[in-house]
This record gives sequence, structure tokens and C-alpha cells, in this order.
Amino acid sequence: MSRGFFQALPSGSIIQRYTIHGVLGQGGFGITYLAHDANLSQPVAIKEYLPTDLCWRNTDDDVVPFTKSHRKDFRWGLNRFITEAQTLSRFEHPNIVSVFSVFEMNRTAYMVMRYEDGSSLSEILDRGATLDENWLKKMVLPILDGLGVVHAAGFTHRDIKPGNIYIRKDHSPVLLDFGSARRTEGVTARTLTTLVSPGYAPFEQYYARSDKQGPWTDIYGLGATLYRATVGTVPCDAIARSEALLSGADDPYVPATRAAAERYSVEFLCAIDRALSFREEKRPQDLAGWKRELEGELLVIGSTVIPAASARPVATQEIPDTRPPADTRNRWRGTRLLKAAVPIAAVAGLAAWVTTYQPPVIDADAMRSAISFQADAFTPESPVDQGDDVDRLLQDAWRDLGEARFIGPGDDNALARLRRVLEIDADNEQARNGMGILHTYFLSIARRAVDEGAVRRAVRHARQAAAASMTEEERAASRQLIFDLRKIGEHRAMR
Repeated sequence: MSRGFFQALPSGSIIQRYTIHGVLGQGGFGITYLAHDANLSQPVAIKEYLPTDLCWRNTDDDVVPFTKSHRKDFRWGLNRFITEAQTLSRFEHPNIVSVFSVFEMNRTAYMVMRYEDGSSLSEILDRGATLDENWLKKMVLPILDGLGVVHAAGFTHRDIKPGNIYIRKDHSPVLLDFGSARRTEGVTARTLTTLVSPGYAPFEQYYARSDKQGPWTDIYGLGATLYRATVGTVPCDAIARSEALLSGADDPYVPATRAAAERYSVEFLCAIDRALSFREEKRPQDLAGWKRELEGELLVIGSTVIPAASARPVATQEIPDTRPPADTRNRWRGTRLLKAAVPIAAVAGLAAWVTTYQPPVIDADAMRSAISFQADAFTPESPVDQGDDVDRLLQDAWRDLGEARFIGPGDDNALARLRRVLEIDADNEQARNGMGILHTYFLSIARRAVDEGAVRRAVRHARQAAAASMTEEERAASRQLIFDLRKIGEHRAMR
């Protein structure tokens, strides 16, 4: 029986040629059933239009608006549901669920879709806190290609979350449940319930009107999905963010560049943070541009774009097993894996790490002339002139980041300016984010140096990461890495 789900049709119900077997999922907009197609003798998924704040199901299984005042909005939504199902049925893409047909019955409508057998991303994440960057790229890039077809037709999905992304038995991804899809051009405001998934929906989606929504709305949902898969938690809900910002407090959103540093490339984490910008105009405006950021072709910090000349494309033809990578949370985090290593054991441990680690897309050689670091990198800066203008320092620091003046002697570089800001205002969020970006960047190129067997270069970049550390613990961990890398170098020299 499906009656365990609110107002669902019971198992065994027959609608046209389809027999209901059970409920696949339920939301405020409708119910999705697993059904059997008697004509084609195959399973299908059927979405029933049933907005629970407007209507109920009577004893005859008919869907009826609560009152006459609800009837107009119910009918408007029903017409939209039918029209959009007809439009979506024309889309043919291997990574977008196929819509076979739509029909009216029980005084509502039903959208018949291909049944996808596999595991939802939500189920995969429930089996492990986080997932590998390469796995995630191979999952999300085909979804972007398919969603681009939908966007080109003027539709947005509006409900992208781990539960609506499936990994099929053949390991290919597919985006499901277009029941919340809406056309984004010239839509008149309505009072029909706005459908949101807390943490995955941007602030503009809480409005009934949809003319403020577009590709950037779906990009937010995709960014939130990747945030959950990298950080291990759902990002802060947009309503809580709006309340904090309206009250003059800081945005409670914790950037992925800080929450997942050392485990993913800085380009990938910056792309996630950009997608989760509170204001829609701050997000990427189209999927093609955001895809370049995810692939590592561009590093976008604020309004500054840094090309990555050595970007390498990620294959999208195949996705690994739907089981999450083994204990991703305990993979190499900065230096902890090497802390207790003796020289020979450190070599063995490093070799094992290099085998599993996918180096980030960074052109270290191109940056070498702009990144110089001396032995006194850990020496505190001279006292700060309290008259320094924080806004000017921050503006200059972001310009330095854009022009690859990350670190070096003197004060004419991003690190020095960010340090000055933090000495004036230790809680300055922009400066802390900037330091997090630098710390993550230098750790990532240190890893790449290890992958290339360049231990001395890895030591230098580990020192640079330590210089951008925000805590003594981070600095101590970087020093421990330097110590272990030097031991590895000494061991190699002795061989």
C-alpha cells in the first residue's frame, strides 16, 4: 500500500494502462509513483500533480481544491503542469529523464517518465560523508550538458538536489523530476506554492513570481549539491542567510574554500562558492561559463578571472561505481597522513597517496615567477598602521590575486595585504576567505609537486601554505609536512 504517503494512491490502483506499485517520492507539488505499463510491459515513473496546500484527494481518488478560492490557482498550475510535460517530452538527452506522455484523470494530471533504476546521489552520500572530486566532475558535467538543452528552451528545473540525481546501473548520471520546472520568460506572478528544498534553493525561489529565476537558479542547486558532496553538510538555508544579511550580520554561509580546503582543488571549490552566491547576479549566469570553472579552465575570485592555461578536460563517458570512494573523509588532509611517518614509511605512504590523488589543474610553472618565498616566511609582519584603509587593502589584495601576486618579499602582494587587514580586523570575512584561497592554492600545488616527484618544490609550496595559514594548528601541520618531505628527500639521496 502507498497510503503511508500523504494522499497517495494505493498500490494496485489503475490509471489508464498503468498499474501503481508504490511511491518513489513525495513533495509539496506532487507524488511520483512506480508503475507498470501494460502495453509496453515495462516499469515507468508517474508524477501526479497534487499541490498539497491547494487540494486534497476524496474517497473517489479525485483531486479536489479545498475551496472555491483555491480553484483558480489549482487550475492554473494544472494547465502549466500539462503544458510543460508536453514540452519536456520533446527533449532527448541521455542525462535528462525522458517524458513519455501526459494525461488527465481523477480531476488532475499525470506525467509518465522513464523509470531509472539505480541509486540516487542522496543515497550514495548517506553511505559516506563526502565524495572524490574526479567522481563528482564525472557526475555533474553530463548533467550540465543535459540541463543546457532545457535552459535553451527557456525552462529551469528549480529542484536540483541529491535526491533528484540518479546514478544508473551503468554508472551514468540522470537528472530526474521536472515536476517543478517553470518557464522563465514573461511569467506573471501567481500565488501558487513556491517549491523549495531548504539549503538547495536560492532566495529568489522563495518568491511566487518566477521572472527573477533562470539558469543561475539551477546553478545554485547544483552548487549546493556539490557543497553537500564535498563538505559533508547541506549549505546554510537562503532564508537564514537573508535574515542575517538584512540585520547587518555576516553571511552565515561557510565557504567551501574554507570548509573543504586541502581535499579538493581551489578552482573546484571556488566554482562551488560562486554558484552559492546569495545574490543571483553574483553567480555564473549560464552553465557553459560555470562548466569552465568546474573543469579548472578558469579560477574566478570575486570579479577577477584567472585563466588556467594548463587545464585538462575531465572525461565524462563513464562514472565510477555508485559506491562512494572508500572512506573519503579520512583521505589525505594536508599533512595528517604523514605526521607519524619515519623516512621509509613516509615514502611508502606518499606513494600510496600519489596513486589515489588526482592532481589539480594548475599551471605552477606559469606562476613561478610571480610566487617567490624566502626562508623567513614565518616571520610576523611589522606592526600595522591603524590608519590603513581596510576597503582599499582588500581591493588591492583582490587585484593582487587576479594578477597572480600571491606572495613575496615586501608588502606588494595579496598575502601581505590580507595579513594587514586581519591585524586591523581579525574577523574580516573577506580577508579570511582570501587567506583560505591562498592556503588551499599553495597546498594544491604542493601536492602537484609531490605527484611530479619534485620534493624541494613541494617543500617550498608547503611553506607558502603555512604562511597563509590562519591558525597555529594549520601552521604546525604545514611544518610537519615540510619535515616529512625533507626526510623523504634525504632518504632518496641515500639510495
